[in-house]
Order: sequence, then structure tokens, then C-alpha cells
Amino acid sequence: MTDFLSAIRSGVDSAQERERNFREILGVFESLRNQLLSFSEKKLDLRLISYEDDGNYFNENTDLYQDRMVKIVRLAPEISFQVASIFFSSNGYPCTIRFEDNEFTSFDKSGVEEDLKNLLSSARVGQIIYNSLKL
Repeated sequence: MTDFLSAIRSGVDSAQERERNFREILGVFESLRNQLLSFSEKKLDLRLISYEDDGNYFNENTDLYQDRMVKIVRLAPEISFQVASIFFSSNGYPCTIRFEDNEFTSFDKSGVEEDLKNLLSSARVGQIIYNSLKL
């Protein structure tokens, strides 16, 4: 009789690693969101919108394992700007952030943080934030 227990354990271990990776990546975005809310005195928010169900990761019960649009939203009056997209591999990493004509692929948390710094320091995103705060 074939012993499948090691394969089952391996699959469960992979699923746990996958969940940790996705939560780690999305946790970086949550940190960015909190800092954007603080910087803008709660005038601007960050939303991660699923391509599949239009759900916002931060406010709704959406599938953890979905590619997402990254939007900066002026809260009052509500105006949203898509600033990037994030695409995940099946295990979370590597993940790719696309904005303007740039594409950055991250293999760990520090890579995601660096890629988001590049996004935030771009003239286009800076202009969106600047103009949104002037409204």
C-alpha cells in the first residue's frame, strides 16, 4: 500500500506557506494604507480592488489569493485613481507590481517595500497625492 501521508503533509505545509506569503505582502500594503491615511489626515485612502469581484481587500471579505488594482482614493468628494496593479504567483512570491511603464518583481517582503517606495516616489503618484490634497 502506498503511503500518501508525506504528500498530504507537504501539501498542507505549502498551503500554510502560501497563506503566510499572501498575508505578508498584503500586510505591507496595509502599512502603506495606514501611513497614507495619517499623512493625508484621513483625506486619502488606499484600496486593493480585486479584478474578479471588485471587492476592496481592506473593507470586504474578498479572496486572499487574487491579483489586485492599487488605487488611491480621495475620500470627500470620492475620486479614485488606479496607480498600479499587483500580480501574484500561485505561492504569493514572486509578485509583480506594475505602474506606468514599469514592472517590478519582488521575491520577499523587503522587495515589495522597495517596489512600493518606487511607486510612491514617482512623479505621477506624487501628482495624484498632491492634487488630491488640494481639493
